[in-house]
Amino acid sequence: MSQHDMVISNADGATVRADVNGALQALASTSKGNARPSTVYAGQIWLDDNAPSATVWTAYLYDGADDIPIGTFDTVTNIFTPTGAAMTAVANVFTADQTLRSTNAGATQGPNLTLDRNSASPAVNDVIGAVVLSGRSSTGVTRTYAQIVGFILSPTNGSEDAQVFHQAMVAGTLTTVATIGNGSTFVGASSSPLTANLTGIDGAIVALTPSPTIRSAAPTGRRSNPGRKLVFRCRARS
Repeated sequence: MSQHDMVISNADGATVRADVNGALQALASTSKGNARPSTVYAGQIWLDDNAPSATVWTAYLYDGADDIPIGTFDTVTNIFTPTGAAMTAVANVFTADQTLRSTNAGATQGPNLTLDRNSASPAVNDVIGAVVLSGRSSTGVTRTYAQIVGFILSPTNGSEDAQVFHQAMVAGTLTTVATIGNGSTFVGASSSPLTANLTGIDGAIVALTPSPTIRSAAPTGRRSNPGRKLVFRCRARS
């Protein structure tokens, strides 16, 4: 601990010298201690060496009334993190909308949002990432209402396969409503799975299995319609 009131009192030479050395040590160490210096001045920066821990120190600026946190110093990893900045090694919560912007005027792809599962041993059925849409229930409980999940089907180099599951809350249960991969499988909330194999789409749409049921009953409270249709159109290339 090296803090000082920055006042040099009249005394004999040795005492004044010790007082000056104490003030210089406080300046050199940014008034480091486990609490704010007993005498502090507006604009003074001081370092708390025990908050949030003995190895992570917090720097403060005293504004004449309050201590404003500047950032933290991790003495183990040797990383400084400014207050309010996102940290790369911990979970962050953003309370404002975020935008990824590219100023590239060409036709190249971008901006990109990449979720990288850097696994040393990728395997079949690994869940490699998800985009989760959460909200609150009527009682304030946090719920996942929908998510897009990626799975590895085969990690074999040069012949990798994957699937993407689209899931949504159905009657209180997170349910897979669409699977996209080698063909597409759509799962209704209360009916048999409907598989649409779209390979070879240049020539014609192949069969749906099983045959879908098309309901034409008008929903209660809505305008009547003459019926619902499931239409697949295919146009041959010229």
